[in-house]
Amino acid sequence: MKRRVLIFAAPDFFRFIEPQLKAHLYPEVITLIHDPPRLRSAQNSKNSGRDPATANHLWREECLPIARSVSLWKDLSTLGKLVYRWRRKTPDCILAHTPKGGLLGMLAGRMVGAKKRVYHIHGLRYETATGAWRRLLFHVEKLTCSWATDILCVSPSVLERARKDRLFSSGQARSLGAGSFCGIDTNHYRRSNSGSNQGTRSPAKPSLPKSRDGFTFAYLGRLARDKGLEVLAQAWHDFSPHYPNAQLIIVGEADPTDSLPEATFCSLPRVRQLGAIDIHPQFFEKVDAIILPSLREGLPQVLLEAASMECPMIGSRVTGIVDVIQEAPATGILVPPNDAQSLLKAMEQLLADSELCLRLGRQARQFVQEHFERSKVIAELERTYREIGVLPPSSEKVSTPES
Repeated sequence: MKRRVLIFAAPDFFRFIEPQLKAHLYPEVITLIHDPPRLRSAQNSKNSGRDPATANHLWREECLPIARSVSLWKDLSTLGKLVYRWRRKTPDCILAHTPKGGLLGMLAGRMVGAKKRVYHIHGLRYETATGAWRRLLFHVEKLTCSWATDILCVSPSVLERARKDRLFSSGQARSLGAGSFCGIDTNHYRRSNSGSNQGTRSPAKPSLPKSRDGFTFAYLGRLARDKGLEVLAQAWHDFSPHYPNAQLIIVGEADPTDSLPEATFCSLPRVRQLGAIDIHPQFFEKVDAIILPSLREGLPQVLLEAASMECPMIGSRVTGIVDVIQEAPATGILVPPNDAQSLLKAMEQLLADSELCLRLGRQARQFVQEHFERSKVIAELERTYREIGVLPPSSEKVSTPES
């Protein structure tokens, strides 16, 4: 039985999941439509796990640019292209990711008569919007869900919030275990001294100069308002005069759809903005703590990476973050969103207590190994795909698709 399954998503998603899907599912997934791909991380190029001799003729990749922001004419043009392509040979199933990918993918799938349309919710953008814009985002999200036959939420907290907001009908949605669509490779994200009995964090930070007894905090992510960076800037403004040996590293690129004022961190002391750079596991050995003061998340991959590297974490008590930072046993410190003073106190707590940092790091790694190990998450994703009919039952023989 030949199945034609199309995946429609932005490249950020494929930065993590593409190699694993190709490795595990390429006999059944044969067409990929997404934005023009960005450079892949060094990790994925080494750990794709697929056979180059067979992958090319089983997996056909097409590129179709889509706009992240609202653009009526561009979106209508993309929709028309999707319908034209998919009507030539209607896919058995469409898997769509991201709000824009979900909206266009689910609508086009319904128009061409695809029987199985699965929308993957990576976060709820309307959570941090206000007024008419919030209402518009909410109703677009609800409309997208109505066009889907099945919905997969990236984390239990996103599923809970979406149910509370009545985005979809009862029983239409689920999440995978503890969350995530791709998990984390804990063997790749592993401290260099984790196999020893040293029991201490690596002291070397060659690329991040610091003063004696210094402490390095880091933020990794989009430079956007909904990431809570204005709160972080206020907390650092109050924190830095009292701790002259501490520094803050900001890594990420500006988000044009939710722009942050350029001067947010410019006047603050000991703040280094590195821009968009490739993050390798060694980066987490060069910092002392990761801060994610977001106002909303889906399930932050950066926290899974930090946890696997035993790096202490501070995060807001919001959707997505609460699925990674736990309180019992503690895997990090949760603070109320939009609360600069609570964030400041959490930073002081980590700086003053090295034993707490070690304990949080160890417990965080144990937690992600148990719940987010990549092989487990991919196996659960495959099981779910078979259960909802995206893939045939494991007992059914799958023939090789035609190229």
